[in-house]
Amino acid sequence: MQLTQCRFMNLRYLLLFDLVIVGVRMLVTGTPSYAFLVYNLFLAFIPFALSTWAFRKEWKGASCWILFGLSWVWLFFLPNAPYLLTDFYHLKWKTEMSMLWYDIQMLFFYALTALFFFYKSLQQAEQLWLRFFKRGGGFFIGAVVFLCSYAIYLGRYLRFNTWDLILQPWAVFQDMILAPQTLLFWQIVLPFFFFLLPSYFLFKNLHHK
Repeated sequence: MQLTQCRFMNLRYLLLFDLVIVGVRMLVTGTPSYAFLVYNLFLAFIPFALSTWAFRKEWKGASCWILFGLSWVWLFFLPNAPYLLTDFYHLKWKTEMSMLWYDIQMLFFYALTALFFFYKSLQQAEQLWLRFFKRGGGFFIGAVVFLCSYAIYLGRYLRFNTWDLILQPWAVFQDMILAPQTLLFWQIVLPFFFFLLPSYFLFKNLHHK
């Protein structure tokens, strides 16, 4: 319990540090260029919060249907966490040379925090899966990571976001069907998949609780 509390405190300090470094940049440059990182990190936090709540709750009987619905919401928001890795893309457009190294390190810390949310949420989801189905945890993780890699492509290159699943689901569905027919899709999805999957298992081995 004490170890869990210690990790939670460390996470709070990391989140506070993330907020501070964006705030300092805004003060130094006088522009809100990277303020969107705070919103992106909030979206990355949502699946972590959902899986943490679900993991601590006992699911029996009819309440399992609530968990089923919650799982879809979790899956819709989960790609927002590894998506922060693509925010390095903004260095080309938003960063002045004088702020280059500051921005690289700022983006690194935001990506690091988001990946913690992602891997911990995946770990909790895998344990929930095994609680119900007893086996197939590896297949479950592989499928979820592939879908997240798929969603990263849809978000960064086709400019869809989580809310579009509600606002324009047919457009999202159409592009999901067409996307694998392009070479760029596989050039983006496969590198993310082969980075996120093994690094998850490394995280799980280093972070048992």
